Amino acid sequence: MGQAAEPGWATAALACRQQMEAWIDRALARHAAVPYMGSHDEGEFLASWFTHHLLTGDERIIAFARSLCDGFAEWVAKNYMHGYPSRAEAHHGPENYNYFLLRLWQVDRYGPAAELLVDAAHHVGNWAPGVPDWFDWESGWFVNWWTGAKEVGGPETRFEVPDHVRLIQLALAGYHVTEEAKYLDLSVRWSRRWAQAIRDAPLGQPPLELIPPGAEPDSEQLSVASSRHHLTPDDPRVEPHVAAGTIDALLDLWQLTDEALFRDAARKLCEALIPELGDAYAEPPGGYLIQYRARTGDTSLDERIIEALEPLREPTPGNPLMVIESSGSGPVRGIGGRWDMIRWGYRQPDGSILPEQALSCASMALGYALTGDVEWARRAMELAALRIKLAARSLRDGRESGCLGDTTHAAAAGNGRCSGYGCMTTAYYPLVAGAVRRFGQEELDPRLPQTPLPPQMATLIRPAPCNEAPRLYQGS
Repeated sequence: MGQAAEPGWATAALACRQQMEAWIDRALARHAAVPYMGSHDEGEFLASWFTHHLLTGDERIIAFARSLCDGFAEWVAKNYMHGYPSRAEAHHGPENYNYFLLRLWQVDRYGPAAELLVDAAHHVGNWAPGVPDWFDWESGWFVNWWTGAKEVGGPETRFEVPDHVRLIQLALAGYHVTEEAKYLDLSVRWSRRWAQAIRDAPLGQPPLELIPPGAEPDSEQLSVASSRHHLTPDDPRVEPHVAAGTIDALLDLWQLTDEALFRDAARKLCEALIPELGDAYAEPPGGYLIQYRARTGDTSLDERIIEALEPLREPTPGNPLMVIESSGSGPVRGIGGRWDMIRWGYRQPDGSILPEQALSCASMALGYALTGDVEWARRAMELAALRIKLAARSLRDGRESGCLGDTTHAAAAGNGRCSGYGCMTTAYYPLVAGAVRRFGQEELDPRLPQTPLPPQMATLIRPAPCNEAPRLYQGS
């Protein structure tokens, strides 16, 4: 008897792997011999590569990541003060640490990455001598949004916004590396106030700034810092919390402390994302709901999620293409919206372009997690493979800046307002490996039959809390 026909989900899963491998091959050829260039987040474009390494065993990824880490260490020694930029704000300052070095350390335990993480993290609680205080231990508030190793902003910038969560993520990185309680103690103490405010706020109206008693912040700086300049009038107010990584931090703190307050606040933000599941361009809503369900086991939102997702939309007809704006500025509606982001469209026979009508890759992956209908998974991975193929063929890799929206990295792991949630990290990895982010890096599901996966082995796993056996297909 001949071999059974390859199922569609397996074809799609193998296509995702092949497109990632093709991108990595070409990117390594471009970047492997290039010394560190000096961007504040130069290693972030590898965010989707680390889970590929876990799945495939590609050691070139770790070797290259180590070389970038070493280059960053040399850059830091020459240009930073005590391991951190002299002047930085809470949004951009921690990016290379949280989104590159922490991932490298989580998968490789590379010593220089740990040293860099700690050298930055000990500023969060004023534990480095000769550096201005970032944290007021008496009041429990951060001193400023501008928190550098040499300069801290003045009284007019005394406020807290979701971006301060990135400092908490940096402190938690210090805790993971050192296991010193002081990092966790500060994180818990500070985060309780924000978690309480989020939990108690009306649904869809989380706080975007908290003002210390007696402070009179500059209104223009406050608008910039709280990401209001990214919001359109009808944008969901949860968007700045997605950009800051608030949900990740809350779930990490809940797992570390078992305090229900952190889980409840994360649930409140995830619930506010449900109406955004129909946005064809937004990967974080589906990605965060997959993570929340997997980590907490809470399925109480499932009925509302299904109502927001069903029915599975038909694929958009036409010849697929990317659309990039040549110039522009200002806000773009939607979770993770940026004027420079990739728009996906389909050329029609008359030459017109029809915008993407399907659900996002992450929303379709979430649909499979809830229903078990393989068609959701197949469509999610087919679309993810197509998008990486188009992006990697024409766009920059993302090394210049991990924040940009018009890079292959942005397609794979999201732009600077997506906190690492793109079509690979929210759809491909959860579907083939049950991968869920914990403490800064996706972890593989123990149901995987083996790792690394052979090149022709396709797997399909319904992410937790489902525990059914994975589907397996071994190609020729």
